[in-house]
Order: sequence, then C-alpha cells, then structure tokens
Amino acid sequence: MTIITRRAALAGLAAAPVAGRAHAQAYPSRPVTLVVGFGAGGATDLGARLLATHGARHLGQSIVVENRVGGSGVVGTDFARRARPDGYTMLMSRGAPAVISPALEPRTTPYRWDEFSIVGLSDVNALCVCVKADAPWRTAADLFAAIRARPGHLNYSSSGPLSLIGLASKMFLWAGGLPVDAAVEIPFRSGAETLTAVIAGQVQFASFNMSEAAPGLSAGTMRAIMVTVPDPFPGVAGVQTAAEAGMPVLENLVGWNALVGPPGLPDDVVAKWNTTLAALKGDAEWNAGHARIGNIPRVLGRDETAAFMKAQYELYVRLGREARIGGG
Repeated sequence: MTIITRRAALAGLAAAPVAGRAHAQAYPSRPVTLVVGFGAGGATDLGARLLATHGARHLGQSIVVENRVGGSGVVGTDFARRARPDGYTMLMSRGAPAVISPALEPRTTPYRWDEFSIVGLSDVNALCVCVKADAPWRTAADLFAAIRARPGHLNYSSSGPLSLIGLASKMFLWAGGLPVDAAVEIPFRSGAETLTAVIAGQVQFASFNMSEAAPGLSAGTMRAIMVTVPDPFPGVAGVQTAAEAGMPVLENLVGWNALVGPPGLPDDVVAKWNTTLAALKGDAEWNAGHARIGNIPRVLGRDETAAFMKAQYELYVRLGREARIGGG
C-alpha cells in the first residue's frame, strides 16, 4: 500500500492549478470570432469567409465571421479595438476604416490607424470603375465628357462617404479634372448593394474592388471602363488602366484585407496567426478561392504589413489634402 504523506498531498494540490492554467493558456482552445465591418457579399466579407473556411484547418479551431455594419466599417473596427486582447476576437481590417477614416476624419474617428495589434496582410485587389453593360460610355474620357455636359446629373453608388469605393469615385473625378461633387454620391450599406444599384440602373457608375465587381463582369451585366492597376481577372482584359487613362495617381488605390487584433495582443497569439497566414500562402484551395473572386493573395508578416498600412495612411492624408476631401 502506498502511503501519501500530508506534505506530498499538499504539494500535489499546489501543482494542480498551475497545470490547469498552463493548459488554459493554449491558443486557440475555442472558436475565434472574426469581425467584419461591412455587410455580407462585399470584398471584406468575402476575404474574411475565405480566411475562416481555409484558415481554420491551419489554426486548429473554427473561425466564425461576425458582420458589424456601420460608419463605413468604423463601427465594427472600433468594436474589435475594444475587445479583450486574448485572440478570440480578431478583425478583418480594410482600408476605409483602418486608414482612410483616421487620415481624412481624425477628429471623429475613435482610433488611430496604428492603435491595433497588426498581424499580417492577407490579400489585395485592384479597383475598377464600372457602368451598366448597356451604358453608352466605353472609357473614362467618355464618362467625363458626359459629366461635364451635365454637372450634378449623373450619380454613383458607394458604401459610405469614406468607404474606399466611395472615395475612389471622388478621386476618379478629381484625377479627371472635375470637382468631386460633379456627380452625386448615393450611399448604400454594402458593396453588394452598390453593385446591384449599377446593374439596376439606379446609378450611372461606381468604383468597386475587383472581388465585388467580378460577378457582374462575369455575367455581362456590368462593364469596366477603367482599372487602377493591371489585374489577371479576365473581366478586365483590354480595359484601360489608370496610367493608360492619364491618371497614374490612381494606381495607388487598391483594396486590401489585413488581419489585426485589439491593442495588446500577446506575442504568442500573433505568432500563431502568422504561422496560419504563412500556411495559407501555399494553400491551393485558398489561392483558388481568391482567384475566383478577382483577389490577389499577398501574405505579408507583421512588420511588412505595418509599413504597408503606414504608406496607405500617408497616401490618403496627401490625397485628402490635395483634393480637399475630409475634415482634416
């Protein structure tokens, strides 16, 4: 018979909670919520769902996408910022709420661009200016001529005044030598709704992330008249790039998705996600998913992503100042 002394029993009791704490700290031990600041069907939502579907097998836990819509993505972004920094609430960050709002409306945006725990870039995509398939305009010059002929008569859709697709249309007008209010902005709740507005003829044009435009371009219900940068998606083959249309400044207007967390995210959580993103880089199914929606996978680490986001922020500060957009 083994006799357990009082000292040994107490030692065992003292050790048990330590082992329990070590086990509880293993990340992730339960599903992770991935917040999206935009509605279903938009570029951010599509990128997030690809990450949730294919990232789960590399992360070792399921990833649940949660859409928190409002303020051109600011509502969901701020929700994620205020979450507990334990890695169980992450954010699919997008240009509009991440850098555009802080750059153009710093007084009313409740956070700075660099206030988050940056993890890594996931993907990028070109922007394109699109019209309904049977519209009479074939090039940017055609559309500019129509706007000049009747200022304030044509309109465009956006998912909010400081959304990337809304800002891109303003910059499109500005780069073409027109006032940014030469066409009327009609805001909608999501990228998917802005797409429907063009196809239904509610608006005359709109700027889209390629992933949002892809369904309409593929179906032949919408036509691109300019793309910011060359893109492999077949729906824009032969379409003028911004540089070819004489607007090279618009080459810097690209959509992107980055994974970030609340301030103070532990290094081991960041490292786990970096490993997950690195694994996705070579994941054939994840890459194929992006190709289908017109995205370009571009996985970057924490430091490279921080540098990329900083450059984007500085770009919009400059463009906002030169085009007189935003509250400064």
